[in-house]
Amino acid sequence: MREFKITFWVIISVFISVFIYQNQHFFFQASQNFRINLIFAEYKTPEVPSALVFLVCIIIGFFISYILSIPGRLTSRKKIKLLQKAVDSQLKEISSLNRKLNHSNVGDTKPVPENIDNAYSNYR
Repeated sequence: MREFKITFWVIISVFISVFIYQNQHFFFQASQNFRINLIFAEYKTPEVPSALVFLVCIIIGFFISYILSIPGRLTSRKKIKLLQKAVDSQLKEISSLNRKLNHSNVGDTKPVPENIDNAYSNYR
């Protein structure tokens, strides 16, 4: 999967590079200025290359998508913490049940392992 992602992004980068190369005049030599008319005031930017306009738009897009992803990431972290607590409590319960089983089956030849990580190693 990692190789696929790398290949995918290399192909996308090549297509973007070819597109920019074939349209150099538009991106680097053509300039634009922007006006904002607020009824009581008007603001006009100096002429800037189109490539700079696209770059600023891409950066703003990344920033907005990062801000919008924060609530989802926080919710995921909270879920992970809750699930980890559940796993820890269940591991403690399994460990205590294993100890009880070991104490009740003192004469058995094969005791139940106390460490949950080694519980399945005897059966492999």
